[in-house]
Amino acid sequence: MGTAQRAFRRLRTQIRIGNSYGVDEWPAWLIWLGFFLGLLIAVTRVAGLPDGPRGWITADMAPAAQWVEHLCHLFAGCFMAMINGEALLHRARRKRGSVERSEHGAL
Repeated sequence: MGTAQRAFRRLRTQIRIGNSYGVDEWPAWLIWLGFFLGLLIAVTRVAGLPDGPRGWITADMAPAAQWVEHLCHLFAGCFMAMINGEALLHRARRKRGSVERSEHGAL
């Protein structure tokens, strides 16, 4: 297993542990909202890739800086969707009884 795969697994484990702490504290509609906002950010950035970034933040920047800003938004949207998607999956698993609520958040 490569280093990137191990890092991704560690990240997902940390997200799951964090979700087991806080998923009950937030209403479901707020988690869904975060999930859809993350997807919206990612999809609009992917749709804008062929045209190139034309954000108001980077209007006076060099093209390389514009692409860096564009890709940062894309990764932030994907990360936001991943965190909220994991929270929704954790909530669904707990409702089915596959995961019990833990005092320490371990799954």
